Amino acid sequence: MATLKGRVLGCDGLAVPTSECLCGFLKEGVVVVISTKSSSGESTNEARTSVKSGGRSLQWEPSALGAVFNFGNVKMGDVVEVVVINKNKGPNVVVGSATIPVAAVPFAEAEFTLSLGYSRRLSSLWRSASNGSVTVKLAVEAHHNWL
Repeated sequence: MATLKGRVLGCDGLAVPTSECLCGFLKEGVVVVISTKSSSGESTNEARTSVKSGGRSLQWEPSALGAVFNFGNVKMGDVVEVVVINKNKGPNVVVGSATIPVAAVPFAEAEFTLSLGYSRRLSSLWRSASNGSVTVKLAVEAHHNWL
């Protein structure tokens, strides 16, 4: 077992299809959900940031609710899942998500900028566009019998 420590720094380039928002960009109601999942897919820990508004590039203060997290009982085979949710469109409208294996997280705190994937956008032409990115700081604190 180990402890996963981290903090959500911010999101950049967030966008939604123009059919969902007149301006074409996600302006309000962004929540980042960080969770760990076991190799069987079961969610073992979860934290949510506070709702953030203000445009395509959002930054959370270190003292912001949920921006800092500390998960115990993390195993080497688990994965960290980061999901960005648009709260204004409903409780589970996902803008994008990213996963990283716990085994890839170093013991010293490191900054990860994770892509939220690509999707097809409705505009004058169908085209692929980025859903943006999320930046987090992560570190694993191993217990004496973890390795």
